[in-house]
Amino acid sequence: MTTKQSQQFRKLELTKAFAVVDQIAAEKGIPSLTYPSPPATSADVVPIPSAPSTLAEAEAAENAKTTPVSLAKPLKPAKPKKLSMEDEEGAAAMQRLTIDLPSYLFKEIAQRGFDQNASAKYVILQALQNDRFTIKPEDMKKDGRRAKKETRHAA
Repeated sequence: MTTKQSQQFRKLELTKAFAVVDQIAAEKGIPSLTYPSPPATSADVVPIPSAPSTLAEAEAAENAKTTPVSLAKPLKPAKPKKLSMEDEEGAAAMQRLTIDLPSYLFKEIAQRGFDQNASAKYVILQALQNDRFTIKPEDMKKDGRRAKKETRHAA
């Protein structure tokens, strides 16, 4: 049977190394380092109270609290999401449709939109309209970008 002996490691003296680093930093004009503060003393440590072992102790501890402590900020109620996307002119509510297209078709739609100075959505709606799908004229916007809201400038 073999017994493992614990090895004693010698304590590193970093104060000399820190002094050399400070000296080189001063010579080179490098900002000085900030060293960590020494460990807290026992006077700085706040003991954590032990958990009550019985229901009666828990109720007594709860009743002993005089002021409630709030650690977190109260949450703001969430804003409701818009279910329909109506724009300023009162166009029809929009629904999102995600489809996968072959890359050559996607490139052709993008190129046609570029050639017509229009959005890809407009090109697709135009193709559907040409195939006799009902599309209202107010929904046929050549430039599908959102309109900028007026900003008020302080005078």
